[in-house]
Amino acid sequence: MNITYACRQMVQVLHAEIRRLGPDGEIIEAYGNLPGEFDPFRRDQVFLQKVLNRKPKGIPDLFCEKGYIYYGLLRLENGEIFLAGPVRITTDNEGLCEYMIAQHHLQGDGSYKIPYCNLGTFSSGMLLLFHLLTGKEPDYRDFLEENREDTEIERKSGVSINGRVFHHQETETPHNPYDHELRKLEAIQNGNGKELEKCRNEIWVGEYGKVAEDPLRQAKNLAIIAIVLASRAAIRGGLLPELAFSMADGYILLTEEAKDIYSADAIAQRAEDDFSRQVAAKSQLGRNLLVEQTRDYIFKHLHSPIRVTDIAKKLGVHPNYLSTVFSREEGISIRQYTLREKIRQSENLLRYSQYSINEIAEYLDFSSQSHFASSFKKYLQMTPGEYREKFGQI
Repeated sequence: MNITYACRQMVQVLHAEIRRLGPDGEIIEAYGNLPGEFDPFRRDQVFLQKVLNRKPKGIPDLFCEKGYIYYGLLRLENGEIFLAGPVRITTDNEGLCEYMIAQHHLQGDGSYKIPYCNLGTFSSGMLLLFHLLTGKEPDYRDFLEENREDTEIERKSGVSINGRVFHHQETETPHNPYDHELRKLEAIQNGNGKELEKCRNEIWVGEYGKVAEDPLRQAKNLAIIAIVLASRAAIRGGLLPELAFSMADGYILLTEEAKDIYSADAIAQRAEDDFSRQVAAKSQLGRNLLVEQTRDYIFKHLHSPIRVTDIAKKLGVHPNYLSTVFSREEGISIRQYTLREKIRQSENLLRYSQYSINEIAEYLDFSSQSHFASSFKKYLQMTPGEYREKFGQI
């Protein structure tokens, strides 16, 4: 196998420098374009030696600094070592660069940046590189177990779980009733807002589980749990999974911004109401599997060209048949439905984002800003600029 080729390609996947070291720990070759003055392994020999002294593993060894800066280490049977990183797994770069410069004696003119890579991508990339170099296929569960930093997780989980069980037995304080939770989720699944409100007004003995020591963190965690459960109930009620997931993501991010307990609770209730309304609106349209799959495809591809032939090919049906079924069920053509959804998406972007009108037109694949403006006005009797001026909240 051509090791140089494999490593150079993997650099593109990991967004990280990869170094090949000999058994003596000397760097033989580096793949990537990281300047030497920005390389912590070249600038900080103490750090390099500390990494090389890590306990050998038979699978890729992942480790981190500051909780967000990750590295990967591979050891081959011939003694060679491969080091990848650093990458940051958070989009927030604040403070991390300064830490790296001070911790590892990096130099430069202030242009140093830590490349970003999703942790899942970085992990999968290291596993693939390991496979290319060794031919081995480690089990992903073993990979996670080997790379968890807290080796006492089993003991701590036992202490935590048994402690909570003992507390509830000793105080005779039960959790919130399970049947109450089921009724609430069923109300959301059925799009029944009145039943949902009725569930909220129920009086029951017990308490919600303790999921954080800090009261505000407790409220946020409970809100997040409620939002996730509500999103799954809405999916069971027929809401498009991609829409439900996106709604849940948005409400969870909003929950994280809450400054007090009441705000966190209010966000969770609003999310439950929103999911219930979305299901109710959808149930009025009826459900046809082929139509649902078409709607889901359109939702996922609103930022790309959408053609009936592409949808039909994806779903394994003839385009004419798909068009006929969709028009019969929805009352409009696929093309008209797609345009309507793009306009709805543009409304949200005009209300809640800082994207310019031209950028929104490009994101939603309109042929031009004037095409977007004319289509928007046809549906809402006002231009995008007028809509933003009237309803924009940013």
